[in-house]
Amino acid sequence: MSRPTEPGADLPTELPFIVSFDTTKVDHATRKLIRSHVMRGRNAKRAKGKSSSTLGLAQNPANRLRRSQVELNDLQKLYTAPSPERIDARLYFIGFPDDVDPRLFRDMDQGQYRSAIDFNFTDSAKVSGVALQILFPLLAEVGFEHDKLPWLHPSARDPVALYIGAFATQSFIDRVLRQQPESNVNQVSMLHLQKGLELLRERLRGTDSEAKISDATIGAVLDLATAALFHGDADTAKQHIRGLGKMIELRGGLLALEMNPGFLMEILRCDLSIALVTGTDPVFCCGAGETTHRFPNQMMSSFDVIPNPEFLYVLSPDLAEVWLAVRKFCLLVSLAAQTRSQFHPSTIYRAMTSAMYRLLHMSFVMGSWDETVRLGLLVYTHHVFLQGQRVKLPWNPLSQAYRTHLQVCEVRPAAQRPPSQVALWLLMVGAISIFNVSEEDWLGEGLKRWTKKCHVGSWKDLQGVLKSCMWIPVLDDRIGQQTYNHHIVQRVVV
Repeated sequence: MSRPTEPGADLPTELPFIVSFDTTKVDHATRKLIRSHVMRGRNAKRAKGKSSSTLGLAQNPANRLRRSQVELNDLQKLYTAPSPERIDARLYFIGFPDDVDPRLFRDMDQGQYRSAIDFNFTDSAKVSGVALQILFPLLAEVGFEHDKLPWLHPSARDPVALYIGAFATQSFIDRVLRQQPESNVNQVSMLHLQKGLELLRERLRGTDSEAKISDATIGAVLDLATAALFHGDADTAKQHIRGLGKMIELRGGLLALEMNPGFLMEILRCDLSIALVTGTDPVFCCGAGETTHRFPNQMMSSFDVIPNPEFLYVLSPDLAEVWLAVRKFCLLVSLAAQTRSQFHPSTIYRAMTSAMYRLLHMSFVMGSWDETVRLGLLVYTHHVFLQGQRVKLPWNPLSQAYRTHLQVCEVRPAAQRPPSQVALWLLMVGAISIFNVSEEDWLGEGLKRWTKKCHVGSWKDLQGVLKSCMWIPVLDDRIGQQTYNHHIVQRVVV
């Protein structure tokens, strides 16, 4: 016996019209049909959104810790060069209103990153996340919910911050991702810079004292300093960071920004980077006595045996303290990566500032063992806290000084040389962070000589030596193993 036909059962599978002339409820089958088509539409939208958010950060911390490093070559494919037929030339000459409407920023879906003017606010956060992975891989690997931090775009609706932020983002795309030469000038980006500077000058000339030193204004100047570093203009970056120092001083000092540790960390990272590139004192002269730059308690505890204790006895006590603290931090980061634990950004920020500002304020005799170790620690902490993926410092005073001290160390009498493990670590630190081993024959020969003295016969052996000093596998193993395979093993074979 056939079942009775219910209303709506014979409706076509397309999207039928459902007509109702009264206020009574429709039958169950029709309601079910309506719900099915509603959900079909919702699922289609979700699927479309999912396929287009290729730059979205993983929401699951465990998945985020398992992901591989961002490859610059992969990202370069996403940031394709502008196509004349797809960008209206008239757009270059449009003067946008000061209260910029977010809808002016075009969609970045499906990797169509043409220029900073194409960003909407949601996708701007995606780019910020990608930039974070490249420019601050430590925080991206073990930072606590870094993808939810407000400092990724803390003042997105402020016109000054918006224009200058667009310029800084385009500078990141052009100089870091595409690695374009300085001679390639992005006209759209320069117009954004021009408009942003015009609005910034108007704000600084105005009567609104709070706006002059607001987070938005400070963030805009920070973007200017960072963009100057991307462009290799250290002098301009120094001018911007000095202006930033004056603004923060008017706010009441660094303590006034402690409620946003991520924002404060980016300011001090910029300050430290500029100091290292220019060979000048940092603007935020934070000595060891500053309450905001004490070592975190985690860095001062001891739970392992210190190798080469005699090496620490001959160092300056202050320098030995920094060595032990940084070593402990590296051990904690390695443990966090292995156990998929996470650091709060404030802990990373305090570890960075407590170590690096101390090292910058120390002074030892040129050519001394203390100075060699200080430079080695400075280079390594720069690598951990400041250096982006595959981004090496341009030749600068720190590079020159470290090169000189390593070469002096090589010719010292045997009795005055450091332990073999420490000497090998110092050379490897230079190789993975600031030197091009292919262009430094003395470095390749030194690596070969000290690996032999340390009885290193494999990458695993070398890894053990490096860990006995300080080493973060999640950050260092990849480039370290490449250095071993290409510049140590091949030299031995030859």
